[in-house]
Amino acid sequence: MHLMRIGAPVAEKPVARIDDETYVELSDVVPDFDGTQRRRVLAPR
Repeated sequence: MHLMRIGAPVAEKPVARIDDETYVELSDVVPDFDGTQRRRVLAPR
């Protein structure tokens, strides 16, 4: 699994790439990946 952004610049969506053909949009869970959200998602307080 890879965490990444897809889409046009400035309108990118956070996704998880499961395999070469499968992507799961994660914008319902996290607005963007910048490190702080990753810590909150993986280690909630």
